[in-house]
Amino acid sequence: MSICTFPGETGLQVLGVMVDILLDSSCTGNQYSVYRCTVGKEVGPPPHFHAQFDEGFTVLSGRVGVLHDGFWRTLGIGESVFVPRGEVHTFRGESEEPAVFIGIATPAGHEEFFRDMDALKEPSQDAIIAILVKHGIEPAI
Repeated sequence: MSICTFPGETGLQVLGVMVDILLDSSCTGNQYSVYRCTVGKEVGPPPHFHAQFDEGFTVLSGRVGVLHDGFWRTLGIGESVFVPRGEVHTFRGESEEPAVFIGIATPAGHEEFFRDMDALKEPSQDAIIAILVKHGIEPAI
């Protein structure tokens, strides 16, 4: 057992989504990372997939639309979805107020994507694509 004193990183801006890193690889032995996303209505990333990690989401407030298994589903408070590596997916806020969900990625490392995206103060399409490629995230459009 280990106790983590990771203070978290808050307010990272990733394609219009605010991301707070709650646990990173340094706290979990590289096994998983935990993050909280706040997403406005109709805001979210384009459809994509990643071969290196699985993701799970649980909605804490509002409603989140999730493209999963080729269909859009709306998740409410307390509902979850598991997205295995290689599956095309995306999400978007679907409530008037910002929606909040917890994400877990296994193994850890997805938090580095968030950090790199947040570091882009004036993101260009080329810079975004370079970061996607660096982190093994493939656009599906």
